[in-house]
Amino acid sequence: MGKFIQISVKCRCCGQEYILNVTDDGYNAYMNGEHVQDAFPCISPEDRELLISGLCGNCWDKLFQDY
Repeated sequence: MGKFIQISVKCRCCGQEYILNVTDDGYNAYMNGEHVQDAFPCISPEDRELLISGLCGNCWDKLFQDY
């Protein structure tokens, strides 16, 4: 396992910035096309969704509350 790095991700809906702690190996794998759940198995599903869609958990819940 590689060393941990911090990446900054901003929610495209509310603008809140989130700092995620991930391994550099996982980050490199993700940037090279690895699926987010395989590259970052140790981060929460909400944080993985933030990387995929750009939506934080709160905004996701508000946008899809009726589904």
